[in-house]
Amino acid sequence: MAKKQKAQWDEYKIKVETEDGGIMKLKVTMFSPMDDRQGVNLVIMDDLVIKGIWIINGKNGPFVSMPSYKTGDTYSDYVHPISATFRESLYSQLVKLSKWGDAKKKKKKEEDEEGDDE
Repeated sequence: MAKKQKAQWDEYKIKVETEDGGIMKLKVTMFSPMDDRQGVNLVIMDDLVIKGIWIINGKNGPFVSMPSYKTGDTYSDYVHPISATFRESLYSQLVKLSKWGDAKKKKKKEEDEEGDDE
């Protein structure tokens, strides 16, 4: 019997631009990277959590899939950004943090450089 792979959790703090030009602070937990998807949980302003977000590596590159339900042949999101400004800021940062983005490589490089200084 194959051993079950232990879940890997990476936590980040990000700031997302809002429609009125403000900044919203979010905590992001990335988990369980699979071949074609990676799970995300968001904590908004330390008051609200959204679970069930997925970053999926599709044919045209990675995209963010919000928690949704199916009715007939269509899917509807339970939760979604209302403004385009917030959506674009949030989605681009989530993709950068995913295993398909460049933020993890940059963070690893910074950690390696810090280790060299010691």
